[in-house]
Amino acid sequence: MLNRWFYINAAVLLFALWKVFTGYVALHVLLGLTGLLFFLYNWTRHAIFSTIRSNIPRKRKIKYAQLSKKKLPLHKYTGTLALIVIAAHATAVLHIYSFTWTHWKIASGTAAIISLFLLVTFGWIRFFKTTYPIRIIHWSLAFVTFFLICLHLLL
Repeated sequence: MLNRWFYINAAVLLFALWKVFTGYVALHVLLGLTGLLFFLYNWTRHAIFSTIRSNIPRKRKIKYAQLSKKKLPLHKYTGTLALIVIAAHATAVLHIYSFTWTHWKIASGTAAIISLFLLVTFGWIRFFKTTYPIRIIHWSLAFVTFFLICLHLLL
């Protein structure tokens, strides 16, 4: 049995794909989808760790831990790549539309990119200096970023 976060991630991905391919497909939309894919790849590590901490047989926990350990070196680079792609998405959006706080889609996207920037920054800080508070900040920012991205997708 997979952790509920796998299903939530799959639902977010399917919703994003549905939204992209039933609407207007342009460069900024494809950049946003690509950035979301990189973010969800990293966010799925949370689902793996939640599964490891759940009540499953020890053999499966070891299998998931080994899989997660193989993907760990990529984690910081895919997070940074997600930030770069989302920055390109934001640049393309601002080139097409004007920036205004009254437009909820742009406001939610701005909040999401700020949160993603902080998430990546604390991820790199955590790479060089791992402390409990930095780990909690990184983990909390991941949740905030996930929910801001979901809000951005819904608008």
